[in-house]
Amino acid sequence: EDRISLENILFLILQFTIILLTINALRAYIKENTMYGRIEVRTQVITRVAGKQGSTSYPNIYKSDFQKLKDRAGEAIASNAAPGEAIWETLSKIIESLLGTIVYLILMSRIDSWIILLTIGTTIASFLFSKNINEWGYRHRDQVADLSKEMHYIMNRSSNHIDAKDIRIFNMKAWLNELHEKAFRLYRDFKYKEQRKY
Repeated sequence: EDRISLENILFLILQFTIILLTINALRAYIKENTMYGRIEVRTQVITRVAGKQGSTSYPNIYKSDFQKLKDRAGEAIASNAAPGEAIWETLSKIIESLLGTIVYLILMSRIDSWIILLTIGTTIASFLFSKNINEWGYRHRDQVADLSKEMHYIMNRSSNHIDAKDIRIFNMKAWLNELHEKAFRLYRDFKYKEQRKY
């Protein structure tokens, strides 16, 4: 049986570490130097969303379908995790992972060739599981958006200073609390279902 010396193993680990550090440094460099490009993409998306909202036919403003699209668009551009910027981060992670996997396979194949098959098999399985989970989340995106919107609507109305007088005059506090609890339970049950799926 062929055996590999401790010195060779340590040398392989050192090689692997140096390559990973180089890849991470390259990724950090690319991330910093593409920051303005990412911001520009997001700015363009924000401009287009605002333009669409301002130019749409007036009756659309009151349609629930339009409201859902508007809310989704608002969520998509609300932070630095917006798709326009996040796609850069995702692509850099994919490239880093691919390079890391290739290097890992090359280094590990010098120890035992079956590790390549094992790594490829687990990578494919991980991809298929992730794909299935992501598709489930995409199919149920409207449901979770509706539940979240209802819950936040009740919260906003409850804390709105304009409605504060009516809430007190008509003693609506208990009723609003009940509505919020019901909406929260539905949202929580959905998230439990989602986490069980994951």
